[in-house]
Formats: sequence, C-alpha cells, structure tokens
Amino acid sequence: MQGLAAVETVAYENAILGWHWLNAAGTLAKYGGDEPTVKVEAGKTYAVDGVISACNRGLHGSVRAIDALVHAPGPIICRVKSWGAVSRERNKYATSHREVLWMADATKVLREFAASCAERALDRQEAAGRKVHPDSRNAVAVARKFARGEATEEELAAAWDAARAAAWAAARAAARDEEVEWQNAQLTALLESLAPAEFASGS
Repeated sequence: MQGLAAVETVAYENAILGWHWLNAAGTLAKYGGDEPTVKVEAGKTYAVDGVISACNRGLHGSVRAIDALVHAPGPIICRVKSWGAVSRERNKYATSHREVLWMADATKVLREFAASCAERALDRQEAAGRKVHPDSRNAVAVARKFARGEATEEELAAAWDAARAAAWAAARAAARDEEVEWQNAQLTALLESLAPAEFASGS
C-alpha cells in the first residue's frame, strides 16, 4: 500500500460529477486487472472491485473538463457521476463506481475548441506587441470552417502548412492559471452543448 493515494468513501447522494473520455470505439479499457474491454453505454453504471488507486486501478474521471482532456484516449466524452471508494490525485480521481449520464462524439467541438485556443493565443501575442503572421490567422479561420464542415481536409492541411506550427505553439505557450480557467470554461460550454435535452442545464 505504500505510495498509494489515500482512499475515501463517497456515498451515492454525494457522488462526484465529472468528465471522462473514451476512445473512438466508445470502449472502456481494462481497469487495472484482468477485466475484458467493455462497450460503454449511457445510463449504465460500471463498477470495479479491488484496491482503488488513481493511475493504477479504478474508474477514472476529472471534475474539470480541461483536466479530463489531458487524459483523453479519444473523442468520446462522457458526463459521469462517481462514488464508492475514491482515490484522488491532482487533476483526476479513480472510483469504484461510475454512472454514465450521457455520452457523445466530441470530435467537432474539439476542433472548434482548438481553433478558439489558437485564436486567443494569437490575440494575446498581438496585445503584447508581437506581430502575428496573416497565415496564422488564416489557419485558424480554416480550422473553424473545417469544424463546421465547410472546408476539406486538404484545405485544412494547406492552411496549417502555410502557418506552420505558429498558432499551436502560441497556444501552448499560454499556461497561466487564468488561461487554463478560460480554456476550461470554453471547453465545458462546448461539451455541454452536446448533452441530451434532459441534461441541457449541464447537470
């Protein structure tokens, strides 16, 4: 047990509301034992036995959408409630029980989110007195059109080639706490727009 995070017990009525990402197939990888891969479905509850430890064993999630994105294996987002044995570590947690409230393919909103982050980073560079190349602005514009289905993959690739990695490098450079909070707010709003009508309030 040495080196494992402390485990607490959380009742269902106090369940943690969080986010969890799945691969494109919507399957759940092994929990840390010998369990087979599971096809995840909305409305179902999943459970795992054994010692729960974040990063090692358990059903993972994050309270903030931006934190969950760091650990995403693919584009399927799940809004989840988690309870039971809980092990917390920095920006994520592992639990023994997790209910999937709803799930959706977030591919398009992730593209929109990436474009928004890149655009904001370019705005911040200009505000700081640094010149931004027009190709970088064009790359963001084409990325937005691609997210809406208004540009081809070839057009997107050409735009980013022209801009090289300028926009993304600028986005990665913004790591201050307030920037992360802004990113989290943007991503949360985009993901909640995918929720079924009964969850439209983000609950």
